[in-house]
Amino acid sequence: MNNKQKKILVIIGFVIGIVCLILSFVSDIFLVFGFLIIGASCFGIYYLNKQQKIDSNKNTVEEKAETLQDNKIDNQKTPFSKSSSQSDDIEYKNYKELISNNFDISKTKTNFQCSLNVMALKQILENKYFKPEDLKFNINTKITEFQDLGKRYFVESKFKNFVAIDLETTGLNYENDRIIQIAMVKVINGEIVDKFQSYVNPKRHIKQEASEINGIYDEDVKDEKTIKELFPSILEFINNLPIVAHNIKFDLSFLKNEYMRCFKKELPKYKSICTMKLWQTLYLKIQKQKVPSAKLYTLVLNLLDNDDIIEYQSNKHDAMCDVIATAKVFMKMYDENFKNIE
Repeated sequence: MNNKQKKILVIIGFVIGIVCLILSFVSDIFLVFGFLIIGASCFGIYYLNKQQKIDSNKNTVEEKAETLQDNKIDNQKTPFSKSSSQSDDIEYKNYKELISNNFDISKTKTNFQCSLNVMALKQILENKYFKPEDLKFNINTKITEFQDLGKRYFVESKFKNFVAIDLETTGLNYENDRIIQIAMVKVINGEIVDKFQSYVNPKRHIKQEASEINGIYDEDVKDEKTIKELFPSILEFINNLPIVAHNIKFDLSFLKNEYMRCFKKELPKYKSICTMKLWQTLYLKIQKQKVPSAKLYTLVLNLLDNDDIIEYQSNKHDAMCDVIATAKVFMKMYDENFKNIE
């Protein structure tokens, strides 16, 4: 007998009990039978409800067990499927994002694009999730192809002749801070042939924290020309030569913002290259062996000779000292990586 049939019998018994109570005025026996039948019916209702809850809990447990078993089977079928911890793994997400790139060498038109592709491919190669079958090409071959193409683009850019530039500023925000010193050296055929250096009057107070770093104070710049007055000389010095700087994004951002603020138009476009990016791309072995750093001082220590290192250490954060070091570091990089393919 199932639960539904039992419920029907309990309801019928309950109805009979009510009828007995109604007939109790005929005889007391009906009153006794009425209470007994109603009591039995109430107990039956309580028992059936309890049994229903037990059955429901049993079904829930069985369903959970089936679900766990299904998941176990699925995981056995796909051993590399992402676990909950892997889905939160930043390295795994970065890996999936990196391998989604097509790395089409035919669409790479500049040395900078080649460098970015080389960096991305090396990140894939060093990722703990890397499997060769995830890519449709040989990753080491592709790295070599991008490196060779980048070197050709680099040489074609004629970076043997360039202007190295370095700025000192009131802070790091190119929109709100101002240039307070500029230094440039002109390099022709690998030799420094000219220099340009000037303090710049920012028409504002130089913050103490900036002065503690670069050693430039309000009294040093109060009688100097403004950047607007200096720009004609700056552009004349650069002429049409490529610009080299360490973290060139910083220097160009300040120059572009100052030029727009002064003249309400964009700074002329120049070919440019960043020694920091070159270091990060070409000297990975050194960076693995030592403390990873892209500071100019790190490049000086690893690439220049003892005399240059001593000279730099005695004048750090002076714009002319930094720009000479940048030029020498770049020429060293050029000789070690590009000279033999001219």
